[in-house]
Amino acid sequence: MDILSKDAINGIMEFMRLHAAWGAPILFTVMLLEGIILTTFIFSGSLMIVAAGALVQAGLLPYPAAFLAIVFGYWLGDWINYEIGRRGEHWFRSLSVVRNRPGILEKAENLIARHGSAAIFISRFMGPTRPFVTFLAGACHMDSRAFHGATLLSTMLLAA
Repeated sequence: MDILSKDAINGIMEFMRLHAAWGAPILFTVMLLEGIILTTFIFSGSLMIVAAGALVQAGLLPYPAAFLAIVFGYWLGDWINYEIGRRGEHWFRSLSVVRNRPGILEKAENLIARHGSAAIFISRFMGPTRPFVTFLAGACHMDSRAFHGATLLSTMLLAA
């Protein structure tokens, strides 16, 4: 469950309604922070997307600005998460949950090796699991071009 309640989301959306110029930067920031494994449970990008759609429909938030904010916010958040995984691999391997289950990382590496881009693409639509998949993609040294292609394509589809 997200730490930000529906009341907090409603407050953010009301602020965006009253100050439409801040709509895209707020969407970008929420999407970015939802993509990072350390902050994913604080922010609900899905609720924000739905609420932003209402603002677009009402003519208070331009669709192109909302679309680009969502796409690039999610993409940058995923990229940061991927890099945390790639650079924090040794830390990740030292966690007791990983050390005590030697097969867990092997299974993750096999998933990334076998399904690669498809795993990234599908995880976009699986809520809170996505940051873990993008983190593992980095920790398992998935090809960065395949990673970016899959995350950008899935984000564009979700934002549309």
